[in-house]
Amino acid sequence: MMQSSKRRWAVLLLGVSLWLSGCASQPLAKVRDDVNHGHYAQALERLDASEFTDRDRLLVYLHKGLILHELGRYEDSNQQLLQAAELIEALDQIDISEQLSTLAVNEWLATYRGEYSERLWVHSYLMMNFLLLGDAEAAAVEARRALRVFDAHPKPLKNAFFTRALTGLSFEHVGLLNDAVLEYRVLADALPNPAPVAARLHRYARELGLSDVAEKYKPEDSSDGQVVPPGQGELVVFVARGRIPKKVSGNVFVPPDIRLSWPEYAYTYPLRGTYTLRVSGAAPGYSTIRSDMALLARTSLAARATSVATKQVARAVAKHAIVDEVSEKDPLVAGILQLALFVLEEADTRGWDVLPQQLDLLRVPLPVGEHNVQLSLGGQHVVDLPMVKIVPGSRVFHKVRLP
Repeated sequence: MMQSSKRRWAVLLLGVSLWLSGCASQPLAKVRDDVNHGHYAQALERLDASEFTDRDRLLVYLHKGLILHELGRYEDSNQQLLQAAELIEALDQIDISEQLSTLAVNEWLATYRGEYSERLWVHSYLMMNFLLLGDAEAAAVEARRALRVFDAHPKPLKNAFFTRALTGLSFEHVGLLNDAVLEYRVLADALPNPAPVAARLHRYARELGLSDVAEKYKPEDSSDGQVVPPGQGELVVFVARGRIPKKVSGNVFVPPDIRLSWPEYAYTYPLRGTYTLRVSGAAPGYSTIRSDMALLARTSLAARATSVATKQVARAVAKHAIVDEVSEKDPLVAGILQLALFVLEEADTRGWDVLPQQLDLLRVPLPVGEHNVQLSLGGQHVVDLPMVKIVPGSRVFHKVRLP
């Protein structure tokens, strides 16, 4: 009777653990499919109807926040993303009991804490939302919070050009020119070519009396649409393209019974095509700052590679010890348990997978008046923006979603 009970518990362990591993992935995978087909309302309904544990609460906030942003419901999006930011801070405290459970089974039993890049993008979308809502002060607050993420993870986030430019813009928009110049200097030094920010940096450094900085970043040609002439205004467009790749499992099998599994992002080809911008039929000058979100996701995940590998080895050793101990008392139970633990060695492929693959920040100086603005990609996917009204010194924000 005792042996039979042990065997039932071993089989139960396999079934329950598999169920726990899959409970988050199935509804979120369907949400991704909904979003990929443009069914945003359906995706929200699915998120509301599905049951999620606290382990996946952050993912729910992130997915809802992005979908609501795409729908133009910026205040509702902020509500979700602010909860996500608060939860991320709370989750930085390590749960020892949870870590022990992941050591025995897999990382799916851990609370999802967000990749370094995802933590930064929470504040990126909050900045965009607040600017689109006309709340410049709140955008500047999120810029400060984004800087803390940059400071905590400088290497994996060094190519987050869009967010760095957005941070500088948020400071600039509330008149914090010293802070804006600091961010634009970091951005200029990180970009392969500083031209998209050089003229603006040169201008503000000169206004602040930073002659050395102004001279260092003096552009050869400032007629590229960066600097807003006196008495005019500016259009700022946030352009999202593509879809960030999914996390998948990488696997290595070590005979006779060891399996190592780690998360990695599926390969995606870089997006191609150039923008064509028309303002009342004319082609204005403008600047573009771009982030390759797929690249940032990979570098962010790679920054955790050592800790992931260390955990993998520790888990393999722990599982082997568990099986050996059970084997001395009941080889059959040990065999079932060994199979269960082998199958359960599955990489945690959860992630904020409804994000775009690319984000662009377009800044377009415009004269005073009303303008019909049209943005197209490669001569296709034409988007007409709402009428843009410019008054002296104004800055107008819009967002565009392209394939």
